[in-house]
Amino acid sequence: MTEQDKPQDTTSPTPEPSKERDRLAAYRGDLAGAERQASQVVSLGRQQVFMGLGMVGFFLSLFLPHSGKVLGLDVLFYSDTAQQYVTTVPERIYMWLALIAAVLLNAATLVTRSALIAYLTWFFSGAAMFYSVFAIWMRQSRPPTEPGVGPSFGLIIGTVSVSVVAAALSFVVLRRNSFQAALAEARREEKHHDHVAAVQEKILADEQATAAFVDDRRSRAAQRRAAGRKAAGGEQPPAENQS
Repeated sequence: MTEQDKPQDTTSPTPEPSKERDRLAAYRGDLAGAERQASQVVSLGRQQVFMGLGMVGFFLSLFLPHSGKVLGLDVLFYSDTAQQYVTTVPERIYMWLALIAAVLLNAATLVTRSALIAYLTWFFSGAAMFYSVFAIWMRQSRPPTEPGVGPSFGLIIGTVSVSVVAAALSFVVLRRNSFQAALAEARREEKHHDHVAAVQEKILADEQATAAFVDDRRSRAAQRRAAGRKAAGGEQPPAENQS
């Protein structure tokens, strides 16, 4: 018999011990506390790549033309060039919001993985995205008498960058990671088991209370009938002796 003709072992390998079957064994004692701790951090996963790209993109936009000869740094610090070409207030608000969200808070989220900082980054990046679109609209709708031109590619790159950061963080803060989902499922199972145990204990207590109550009505009725017959026999007059 050749090696090819020999039957191959198709049995599946034995599973790992209980640690593989229950990865949450270390948290079974305090699932609520473990869930609270898990909610304080975020799992970025692949979204951290897009967050990094958004941060780099906006940082580069600071050195690129925002509108004509006006650079992003000019808008940020409201330089003489920005004033000369009538930079509007929404453009300046966008620059500061985007700097705070896409660079400062974004970097803090990538380093600390803090849920609180992630929520702040998500909020500020969403506001910066709104103001970036508003800034583009303001540049396109300016009167022809004002100096300067419409939006340049630096403003477009900055808008795309903050939008990428906001979208990436939406996938992070608006859904639970796999560990949080596993903890929540374990808590639901624990509550279900506790409820079943409580119902079983109640049924057992009811059965014991029922067993303690003895229905002795028939025996007492029989005793009364026997006592009545005895009393009736004792009241009959004794039989007279016949001579």
